[in-house]
Amino acid sequence: MAKMEAYSKKWYDSLAEGKMRGVKCKHCGKVMFPAYPVCDECSGTDLEWVEISGEGVVETFSYAPTLLPFKMEPVMIGWVRLDNGSTFASWLLDVDNTDEAALFERLPAPVKMEIIQVDPEENLYYPVFRLKDPVK
Repeated sequence: MAKMEAYSKKWYDSLAEGKMRGVKCKHCGKVMFPAYPVCDECSGTDLEWVEISGEGVVETFSYAPTLLPFKMEPVMIGWVRLDNGSTFASWLLDVDNTDEAALFERLPAPVKMEIIQVDPEENLYYPVFRLKDPVK
């Protein structure tokens, strides 16, 4: 990337297009999701946008009883290690507080990232995770 970009805007625009993108450092190969303007591995700034699969495993989770942006009710947050090596925390769908013990025993559990519209008025989208094999 020859010039500085508005990384947050490009990242959110990609989500609105239905694409999960991060950046890859051309120096060390590290892929970052979400995108940052400087590589967190080698501090390189020669980066390129890449699509990511959104596949990964939830390593831990927490019930968040506080109000979060875009959603005005408590949610389950999953901390996920993506296949590209990045970690990302977001809503974990299909799990409520009654499923916590069953999910804990299955960790790390495979997940797939999805993009959902969180604010129709602003046309804002955000990535969330869904368990590949829902807790029963």
